[in-house]
Amino acid sequence: MISYFLYAAVLLAYLPGVVALCIWRKCWHFPLMCFAFLGMLFFNAIGSISVFGADKLYLLDFDTADVAVELALVLAFQVLMFYLVAGAYLAWRPIVRMTPVADGNDRSLLLIGMAIIALLGAMYYAETGTFLILQFLNGSMNMENALQFREQYVYGLKWWSLYNVGFFFLPLFLSGYALILLQVDRRQVWFVCMTLVVSLGSYITLGSKSGFLVFVLSFSVAYLTYFGMVGGVATEFLRFRKFWTFVGMSLVLLYIGYDRAMQGGVSPTSFAQQIWYRVFVTYPETLAGALSYFHDFGALGVSVLPTMRGLLSHEQISLSVELHRYIAGAPGGVSVPFAGEVFLIGGWLALLVVVPMVFAAVIVLQEVSFLAPGRVAAIAFSALYAYLALNISMNGMFASLLTFMYPGVILLLLTIHLGLYGLRSGWRRLRA
Repeated sequence: MISYFLYAAVLLAYLPGVVALCIWRKCWHFPLMCFAFLGMLFFNAIGSISVFGADKLYLLDFDTADVAVELALVLAFQVLMFYLVAGAYLAWRPIVRMTPVADGNDRSLLLIGMAIIALLGAMYYAETGTFLILQFLNGSMNMENALQFREQYVYGLKWWSLYNVGFFFLPLFLSGYALILLQVDRRQVWFVCMTLVVSLGSYITLGSKSGFLVFVLSFSVAYLTYFGMVGGVATEFLRFRKFWTFVGMSLVLLYIGYDRAMQGGVSPTSFAQQIWYRVFVTYPETLAGALSYFHDFGALGVSVLPTMRGLLSHEQISLSVELHRYIAGAPGGVSVPFAGEVFLIGGWLALLVVVPMVFAAVIVLQEVSFLAPGRVAAIAFSALYAYLALNISMNGMFASLLTFMYPGVILLLLTIHLGLYGLRSGWRRLRA
């Protein structure tokens, strides 16, 4: 009975945000704030019922009953702090009217992005001699040995942080950019299709079973970001039949992927359980594990923070590896929500100080997206960081929103964008 009471209390804390999204149209003009909230709702709150009730698919080495009440308090606290910070911002900030106009620079940026993806893909193949999608298709990589393959061909590579740009960051950015460009200029259909094929192909190259669903999610964010920022009705998304066709195809492909990985041992019921666990339960479960870890071993302090190459001299602890070892009693990795990261820094005091700072960073990024209201690139930037704001409730603030490499790539593309714009303007003046 206590599990249902805690779950009801958590859902009650998130209810005002759901109501605001339904009746306050202004919210959708600020997509980073919307998706930061939706990430906490879908990936932290909804699946917490299975954690409170200890009804999980995997055997854990810690007792969730010991931290159930504290988990409910953390889930409620993070959303209440969001109401305080985001509510004040939305009440104060007037709407920025976005009227994007497509130009040749958009196509140039997409072409350059695809060229970078191809270059990084070629570098990866030159180092490894393969792509993991090949092992996945021939059945040599399955659920039992997937971790070993990824340690050898993904996380263990010296230049993996660079390859990550080509296999994750740029595909998501370019696919969202292309979708928004298509909404602004319907003549770009074939070019957009080419961008989507390159982006999706790159993303699934590493044999990720969830690759298609991630693309569905990023497409959803990009589509809603566009309609929200230009003043459209976000609920039009629900009548987008081509999108729902893509969702259905993605689920079918995901089922095939699980069936191959389990070597034909996945029934529709077990597949539904896997989806429920992987999408909704795993993140509040990891958060509960972080709370339990804190009580067993104490705060980790600054060792949670990135080292930033010389600016901070401490040795960083990999929370993903450390918590998986603690939770499952075996090697591997888990995705750690930002509230878990913060709690392991310093408990409730860290939550009180750092969580508002995370939401303030989301606001700053939202303001950056308003600097060029006439550019498709501005909405594409907002769509990307809206997706990353959604991600902080899954992969944490350092692995998604505050990672140091992504802003560098954005600045590089922005510099190229401005350079192309200057060259085009100079050429027009010479011709005149």
